[in-house]
Amino acid sequence: MAQEPRSPSSANGRQPVAEFCPYCMSRVEPGQSCPVCGLTKGAYTPSPHHLPLGTILAGRYLVGRALGEGGFGITYIGCDLRLEMKVAIKEYFPVDRVSRYATSDLSVISRVGTSSRDFELGLKRFLYEARTMARLEKQPQIVMVRDFFEANNTAYIVMEYVEGTNFIELAAQRGGRIPPSELFPLIDPLFTALSAIHAAGLIHRDISPDNLMLERGSVRLLDFGCARESAARGTETMTVALKQGYAPIEQDQRKGQGPWTDVYALSATIYFCLTGKVPPQSLDRILEDELVPPRSLGVELTEAQEKALLKGMALQPRLRYQTVEELHANLYPHVPAAATVQPARDAGTPAEEPARTASPNGEPPREPAQAGAGEPAGEAPAEAPVRTASLTDEPAAETDEPAAETGEPPRRAKRRWPWLAAGGAVALALL
Repeated sequence: MAQEPRSPSSANGRQPVAEFCPYCMSRVEPGQSCPVCGLTKGAYTPSPHHLPLGTILAGRYLVGRALGEGGFGITYIGCDLRLEMKVAIKEYFPVDRVSRYATSDLSVISRVGTSSRDFELGLKRFLYEARTMARLEKQPQIVMVRDFFEANNTAYIVMEYVEGTNFIELAAQRGGRIPPSELFPLIDPLFTALSAIHAAGLIHRDISPDNLMLERGSVRLLDFGCARESAARGTETMTVALKQGYAPIEQDQRKGQGPWTDVYALSATIYFCLTGKVPPQSLDRILEDELVPPRSLGVELTEAQEKALLKGMALQPRLRYQTVEELHANLYPHVPAAATVQPARDAGTPAEEPARTASPNGEPPREPAQAGAGEPAGEAPAEAPVRTASLTDEPAAETDEPAAETGEPPRRAKRRWPWLAAGGAVALALL
């Protein structure tokens, strides 16, 4: 059912209260300019498919101006009227599959056929990701999910609102580049946060300088509240509105995504911050790779750090670091080396992430009983490395002898003793 816009003064039958500025959600008296940002309500006109100003969702969340829009969602500034707290509200709105004319009806209308099926699947994944993020142990570097719900034939995620300076602006303030001595300590905690997110089965897929925010001296990673993966037909990963220069080649190919996808985007983001140059698009690098090493541009990195950064930006996923832990260990000399990763014999999902394979029927995977499993992270690249230890192998039977180095079962070693005894008896007979 459509939800009609309501004034905040009439929400839930309460007495009239002061209005909120649609730009910054500060309190403002009716008919007055905002005392904080100086803007007036009448200066903003939303797009026809955006929620109108003053819309109240779930009887609690007041919608302000649109902060941004991507291929799969619209983010609004909002206010939690119950707590009188500024929030960010992300609406699931895959622009290529739905439509809406908000002045007459707030309901999202999905297109028929394949687009309708993809919309329903994407909607489930959007809510699944929100639920997984909400259950995760709090990571200070990741924007926290406060609430999620369905309304207007779509879904919404309510997140904490982050105010600060993004890394594009920060680089500009530093004269176009952020020195390594400042950048590396600043983003160091981000690796641990991403590792936790990947362990839960989630992939960001949109790491870029404008999604990194410096808030009160700490780095925050934005825009985790949008499910960009759709396992239509069980194999494809649909991603739109890519940030060119930061999206790896597998996002253009719409398959084979995993933690290594975020490794590329994070490495490209670090490259921009250090050099002030947006890396060449991954597709353009196939014919002629014009990526200039950072040290050639005067960046003060060690040879090992430059090598690690460029490996993180390798075009082929199998040649890249497969985890953020590996990238971290090679970029930061003080970090212990990451565990050795061996090439897989067969193509497939990394063995440490078996729960990330999309189900054949296209439905989101059931939540496993074990903690730490999450939304499918997509299929691994054709030669994606995995750890040699299998999660499904049964433990070997206990024996008195160690297993042979060739991988033969331990019982083979025990069979040698009868032959040795017989050989000894023959030798004694000959003597």
